[in-house]
Amino acid sequence: MTKPADHVVRERAMQAIGESIALSAGAGSGKTSVLTARLVNVLASGVDPARVAAITFTEKAAGELQRRVRDALESRSKESDDAALRAQLDRFHELTLTTI
Repeated sequence: MTKPADHVVRERAMQAIGESIALSAGAGSGKTSVLTARLVNVLASGVDPARVAAITFTEKAAGELQRRVRDALESRSKESDDAALRAQLDRFHELTLTTI
């Protein structure tokens, strides 16, 4: 599979969890996928869910992000049998995933 032209930027956004980012791109470009991976990586690193905020421009996008992050956390915690990830999943309601 061919990598997108902005592959390096996407990878940095997903992996550079020690810094805040603003992600802007057109519809259908993969923003939600990048944000989902980033949020799961942040939570997997042990960051307190109450200290995490992801803000979108629409309620639809916020709902989709919430669903994808929850699903990805569930999947990753089952695959790795990681108690810390399960604990983060139990605190999922403390995340701020919303719209402006």
